[in-house]
This record gives sequence, structure tokens and C-alpha cells, in this order.
Amino acid sequence: MLFDITDDLKPDQPRQLLETILTVWIEMIQSQKVVALPDTVDRDAFEEHPEGGFRLIPGLDRDPETGARPLEDAPLRLWDGIVVRIERLIGLDSSEDLPALSGSDALSALSFPKGFATRFLSWARRPRFTYFAPGLRVPTEQEIQSPTAPSSSNRRLGQRSGTLLAPRFRARHRAIRPVSCGFYLTPCDRAYCCPQENGCNLVLTGKASSGWAQKADLRPVEIYDDLLQPGVNTFDDLHPISFPAFLENVRFQKEQLRWAVDSEGVASGLKKWCEGDTEERWMDYVTNVGHQGYW
Repeated sequence: MLFDITDDLKPDQPRQLLETILTVWIEMIQSQKVVALPDTVDRDAFEEHPEGGFRLIPGLDRDPETGARPLEDAPLRLWDGIVVRIERLIGLDSSEDLPALSGSDALSALSFPKGFATRFLSWARRPRFTYFAPGLRVPTEQEIQSPTAPSSSNRRLGQRSGTLLAPRFRARHRAIRPVSCGFYLTPCDRAYCCPQENGCNLVLTGKASSGWAQKADLRPVEIYDDLLQPGVNTFDDLHPISFPAFLENVRFQKEQLRWAVDSEGVASGLKKWCEGDTEERWMDYVTNVGHQGYW
């Protein structure tokens, strides 16, 4: 069966088993990526609401009928596990009395509305180290209040600047030419019928040159923010890699001892990500898209 995710049938849309499509559909419901609206809500009016089609609804942590969890549940769990593991490796004792990445006062000054990003920032614990991935520095609260988007010269044509989870992760080593590298949450249009708030991009210094780096659809990485991306996503054409998928890769690299740790956290700089463009390691930087993966 072909899951037609675009307005026109394209040859690069591979066919999927019906069981796979239905399984992914159930997984989307359980992660609140697919949410049902009551009959009393008019679709057009809902989409044209000034706050957009997505609004936070207070309630239970898990829907009793569908088992759905809040969108931020998975990344919070993954983030906490990564932080605890790194702190243990650098010899820090466990502690429960730790602040969040950002307080309520700082978040109230942000220009974007409450949603996935603000809830994650207000609930995720702040690490007691500096680098949570190669060359990616945990932002200060002041930096969170003043996000910096990628420069227009380095941004893909037509792509808007992203909402930052961590405003600007700079290179660990100053020998690397300063550019707007880092980790960014992708922009979300809440007026769109299916807004996606947890997409992200890893912005590096340049495109792959060796030809080994590939996206999930096995097409080559060709541009500065393609690493770890799904490419042609047969289940959700508009969604880049999700934030939980990125954190899953960070956890994988740590569990497999791919990344070293020093007193500042994860060692090495942004150039460590270039392993994704080598014959030996490119498969470690490919995201699993689909059933029991990400979509």
C-alpha cells in the first residue's frame, strides 16, 4: 500500500505494508502526534484561531483511553538519563535538588508562545557539566532569553530561522572558524493543520565531503544540516528528525563508548560529528524512521 503523504504521487514514495502504516499510526496516537478533536470543534475555525491549531490542554500525564503521553515526555526522560550518565562518568554524586534549564522568569521573556520548547526548558534539569555532546554546550539562562538563529548566508533557501532549544552551541575549539553552528528546534506554524513542535536540526560547519554520510532514506548528506535527518519521510513528509530521535543517538553514542568524557562533559569538538562521513562510522549517524523508530 502507498501512504500518500503529498498532494501528487511522487516516484520517491516507497510502498509500505498496511500493517506498518497502521502500526505507525497507533504509535503517533500514543505520542500525541495525532490528536482527535471533538465534533463540536469546527475544523476551519480551529485552524484559523489566532493562537494556531495547537493549544496546551491541562489534564492527566497519560490519556486513560489511548495511553498517549505529553510530547515532552520522551525527551525529558532521555535528557535526564544522558545527564545522569555523564555526571556519573565524571565522578559527580547524584543530587535531586537541581534547577531546570530555565526558570519561569526567563521563559516569560521569550518571544514564542508556550508549548513543547518552553515546557521542556522549564522541566529538564540543568547539568553540572558544560558539553552534553561533542562541541554542543549547554546554554546559560541568559542565552536562552536571547536566541540566535543561523545566519542567512548559511541557511537553506526558503527555510526560516529556528526556535532554539539551546540558543547557540559554539565550537569547543576556537581553531574552528566561527559560524552559526549548533542545535536548533525547527520553526512551527501553529496555524497549520498538523503542527510539529519537536523537530530539530544539527547545524554543522559544512556539508559532507567524503560521500559516506547518508540520511535515513540512504540519500547522501549534501548540506550543512542534513546529518541525522530522515530525508524522504514516508510517514510524515513535513517532519525533520524529532528531538527524542536526536537524544536517542546521543545516548547510543555514550552507551557504545563512542564519545569520551572529561571534566567538562563530552569531550572533542564539533569535528567529532564528521565521523558520520566515514566508512567505519556512518551507520551510527543514521536515524531509524518508521515502525518502532521515528517518523
